[in-house]
This record gives sequence, structure tokens and C-alpha cells, in this order.
Amino acid sequence: MIAFVVARNMEPARSAEQLGRERAADAVLVEVDRTQQCYYRGRERYAATIPSLQFARGRFMRTALEHDLDIDLLAAGGRYVQRVTGEGIDATLERSGTEVVRLDVGDRDPPELATGC
Repeated sequence: MIAFVVARNMEPARSAEQLGRERAADAVLVEVDRTQQCYYRGRERYAATIPSLQFARGRFMRTALEHDLDIDLLAAGGRYVQRVTGEGIDATLERSGTEVVRLDVGDRDPPELATGC
């Protein structure tokens, strides 16, 4: 008799739903940041509210709502922090001027940020 041993990654696989939520969170993170960069370019300060970003042509709310994601935004002059949270999601992006100070999406690879408006 021959026995086969199969080694498996013991971490639970992410569900398709969770992967979709992660991709959506990344998309929201990137789009909020892109819109903030455009807002900053025109006003030399970051938007302090989500409605301000919506009026600045931000296109992220539909994705956030479809995936039950919350967006927290703190801004003061030339600095801002955004946090995107939801079930299994906790992502943070912080900028000072145009420099990324912090980009944290947990144990996965961070998304590539937009470079222009």
C-alpha cells in the first residue's frame, strides 16, 4: 500500500465574498485618495467631508454602499487620513502634502495609488 501525504496551507481560504469586499475597499481607498489629490491641487488643502469629495467628482460611494463599507475622513489643511472599514476590512491611508505617510491594508498587498486627477 502506498500512502500519499498532501501538505496544505492551514490558513483558511478567503471566501469570494471577502475577496470582493477587499477589492472594493481598495477601489474606494484609491478613488478617495485620487479625489483628495485633485481637491488639494485646486485648493491647497484636503476636503474634510465626504460630501465635499462627492461634489469634487469623487466616484466611490456606490462601491462603498454595495459592499457595506464605511469611510471615515479626517482632514486638516495639508494633511488627511481616510479609513475604510467593513466586515473583515480595515484599511488606512494618510497623506501629508502629497507624500503618503501611511498605507495599511492589513495582511494583504496594498493597492497601487493613482498618480493624477
